[in-house]
Amino acid sequence: ALPIYRTGANREVDFLVGTDRVPFESKYAESVDRRDAQVIEKAFDRGVIGTRQTLNLDGKTALIPSALILALLAYR
Repeated sequence: ALPIYRTGANREVDFLVGTDRVPFESKYAESVDRRDAQVIEKAFDRGVIGTRQTLNLDGKTALIPSALILALLAYR
């Protein structure tokens, strides 16, 4: 089980990955944009959001389709 992380402002981040504690948020919705990254960036400065279809690598938080993330994990 992965515990949910709460920021100092009591905002939720789904989980932290690796020894670098990279914040990861899952937003499997039709529309995801840079505003969804604000919680992560305020607390950690950078991170990853797993999306339904959106791919946007501009900015400190990468928006990456969940299917691509899972394919990369399977390839590993």
